[in-house]
Amino acid sequence: MKIEHVAIYVKDLEGAKNFFIKYFAAKSNNLYHNMRTVATYESCIIGFENNEFEFTE
Repeated sequence: MKIEHVAIYVKDLEGAKNFFIKYFAAKSNNLYHNMRTVATYESCIIGFENNEFEFTE
């Protein structure tokens, strides 16, 4: 079994991203902001070797 995608809702998107980069040597893409949604939606993808996590606020 392989998990390919996990989304985690956080209160501080930038803080969560920086934590995983600093302490787990993760790689991150730029923050994504969807302008077409009614509510503000931002996310970023954090990568660890063969796995990815999506953080959204």
